Order: sequence, then C-alpha cells, then structure tokens
Amino acid sequence: MKIGFFTNTYLPLMYGSTTSVENFRKGLEKLGHEVYIFAPRYKGYQHKGEKIILYPSVMYGYKIKYPLPFSWCPKIHKKALEIGLDVVHSHHPFSIGRDGLRVSKKLNVPIVFTHHARYDDYSHYILPIIPEQIIRYYIRTTVKRFANKCDKIIAPSESIKKYIKKRGITSPVDVVSTGIEWDRFQKGRYDEIREQYSIAKDKKILLYLGRIDKEKDLMFLADAVFSLMRSDGTIYLMFVGDGSLIGEIKTAALKHGVGDRVIFAGLVDQSEVQDYYAAADMFIHTSRTETQGMTITEAMASGLPIVAVEGTGVSDQIENGRTGILTPFNKKIFARQIQLLISDSEKRERLGSNACLQAKKMSYIKQAKILESIYIEEIEKRKSK
Repeated sequence: MKIGFFTNTYLPLMYGSTTSVENFRKGLEKLGHEVYIFAPRYKGYQHKGEKIILYPSVMYGYKIKYPLPFSWCPKIHKKALEIGLDVVHSHHPFSIGRDGLRVSKKLNVPIVFTHHARYDDYSHYILPIIPEQIIRYYIRTTVKRFANKCDKIIAPSESIKKYIKKRGITSPVDVVSTGIEWDRFQKGRYDEIREQYSIAKDKKILLYLGRIDKEKDLMFLADAVFSLMRSDGTIYLMFVGDGSLIGEIKTAALKHGVGDRVIFAGLVDQSEVQDYYAAADMFIHTSRTETQGMTITEAMASGLPIVAVEGTGVSDQIENGRTGILTPFNKKIFARQIQLLISDSEKRERLGSNACLQAKKMSYIKQAKILESIYIEEIEKRKSK
C-alpha cells in the first residue's frame, strides 16, 4: 500500500503525535508498505528520506515554538495525487490534516484520523484576541465536523474513545495505541547522563520528559517535588524538553532553595532519550489531558517505577500498585507517594520490572499490523461502494 500521513507535527519537534507518526511509519515500512509523510517545514532542520514532503511554513512563537504551515499548496497537492495514495491518514483535524481530507476526496480513497489530543485543552496557545470560551467552542465544533467526514477514527486509548463519543462524533472509532521499539529502551546508558551532570550514584533522579507547558500541570509537579527536595538533599529533579514554563519553574526552585538540584536538559535527540530514562530512578507525570502518554510507555519500557496523576490515557496504561502508582490531583498525596517509593527500593524494582514486561507487549510492529488491517478493511469497503 501507498499510505499518506498528513501531520502538523513532525521532527525535530518531539511531541507524542510525532513519536506516533514515526513509530507507525517504521512499523508499516517493516511490513512492506510505502509511507509518505506530509508535514510542515521546520527552518534549519534537514530531513532524511525521499518520502517526506514538506509544506512551506512560518514559525509561530506565542508560548510555543511551532511551524505554522501554508496547508493549501497546489504543488504539494498535485504531488500527493501523482503518488496515487491508497489510503490517507490525517493526524490532525486542522491545516495539513484538512489537506489530507481534500486529497482523499480527490483520489476517492479512505481517510483515517487519529485523535491525538483533547484539542480544546490547548486553546491557551492561540493569541488571546478572541475570548477563550469562543476559541474552545470553535475547536470543538471544527474537530467534530472534521472527524465525522472520516471513514475511521483512531483513539490511542479506551478513555479517549469514550471522550470522543461524548463529543458527538459518529464516525466509527477503533482503539489503536502507539507501539514502541522496546529493545531500544533496554540499551540506555546509566552512567552517560549522570556523568554529564555530575550526579553521584547514591543520588535519586526524578525524571519528567515532555513539553514544559501549562496543560502538563508542571507547577503542581514542581511544588510537590520541591517540598520533598527541601527535606531530602539526595533528590534531583530533571526536566527533558522545552516550553514556556521553564522560567517560572526556575524561579520557584530558587525560592525553595533547591535550584542547584533542578536540571533542565532541553530538547534532546530521539536517539539519546533512552539514556535519560536509564539514568533516572523514577518517572513522574502530572498531565491529565493525555490521549495515551507516549513518555509513560517509554518509561515503562525502560523499567522505571512511575508515580502519575490519574487522567485520560495514563490511567489506561498504569495498573495502580502493579506497574506504577496513580494518585488524585492532590500535591500532598502525590508527594507522599513519591517519598514512599524513594524509601522502598524493593517496591521500585518490582513496579519497574512489571512495567517493563507490560510495555514489551506494545511492539511497534504489532501495533502497525493492527493499523494495517484497518486500512485494508476501509479500502475494501470503499471498493464495494
């Protein structure tokens, strides 16, 4: 099959949707299919591969650095038609994702849409020239309208499938989580990162990896962990990623007197991510707006014990007390669970081991086969009409 992935987020941006696009691309290509990526151009970044088609874009800078593509590009539209795609897979309901819808109509091929986010929870990234209530309403109605024009919706988790249905989306929904390259997360280099940041082996590293922005509830995370760090000088908190809250978190760390033990590693290359997981003692997660939470899956594959706030996506992956610890959105309880886990090495090892075995079932090849079967089913349906 010739498959077209139409996405608004791609490398070098390491969002969950980017990881999903990449892992499914790798899996489908392993199965013998041709996958074409239609994505925005990111100035200064060079992609490898002939099957990556880039839309011209401008860099958006309000709270987040993000390439905004000119999604109506006749030259690219023509190229997509010339390729002769068998199926279109839109990874967003806006911009390039909508161009995927136009291409599918022109070619008369099925369109599949992955509902990667609870989109209206990201309304704060839009310039506040219109009241946020109106923006959120516009996003909800736009997503619903787009989704109902698609042949199949992919939900990354069961909780997001329920969320989609509650939003009035009537297109059929299948749950297909993004798989991972499990073997890669068994090869993380423990000493590499600890030596880089001069952190001794007897110190405990709590790791957060992802966007450092409002919807991730990171001030909640910081306040909870800083209270622990004041009383326990062995704890370090490491942030891997970039975002608009870095300055605010740094200021809070200095006020709590723990600034020297709060590390901001910045954006790291995907080929190095496993080293950061390997160096850590625990993964912590507070976002309640995930659809799957790819970093949770990666942390599990790395054998890390996890303390996370209950929320969509995350609660689908973690079995409380067996593969991690789930807490309510309460700072004292969240901090207490981290403290208890820090003091119990046997429990950390047991949770991490169980999580690693669970993540092994999430092979990217296995998940790609599920997606492949959906494509074939939708193509056959289209042919029979």
